[in-house]
Amino acid sequence: IEPMNSVDQGKKAVVAFQKGYENKRFIRWCITDKKVDKVIGLITLHNFDEWNLKAEIGYMLNRKYWRLNVMSEAGEKVIKYAFEVMKLHRIEASIHPDNIASINLSEKLGFKREGLRRGSAYNRRTKIFEDRLIYGLVKDIGFQD
Repeated sequence: IEPMNSVDQGKKAVVAFQKGYENKRFIRWCITDKKVDKVIGLITLHNFDEWNLKAEIGYMLNRKYWRLNVMSEAGEKVIKYAFEVMKLHRIEASIHPDNIASINLSEKLGFKREGLRRGSAYNRRTKIFEDRLIYGLVKDIGFQD
């Protein structure tokens, strides 16, 4: 996602976040810097499967905050919320094979690599279908309260 260039863009994003939540399509949390009132990233639960009690997790973080454990702290809280409040059974992460930081984060959060989906994600920027690694976290197997 490209950076927002105006307050109006930010307001529209907040409305979209609220509608996504109200329509049970996704839950998106903004991550802020604890020292300043500034959004530095997002973490999302989406693609809910109510029958199988599962969802996907996605996240993005301003590059300046990489390697500071910001996303692992947020991820732990979202996972706890997903399992304890939402009563999900499983959370999945779909990760580009070259995204070593996301792979490492997922493994740090307890996700296990389960396989590769070939050509499963269309990249609008490059206009190419890309592979995705699938990582899973199952409440009864890997989640530690």
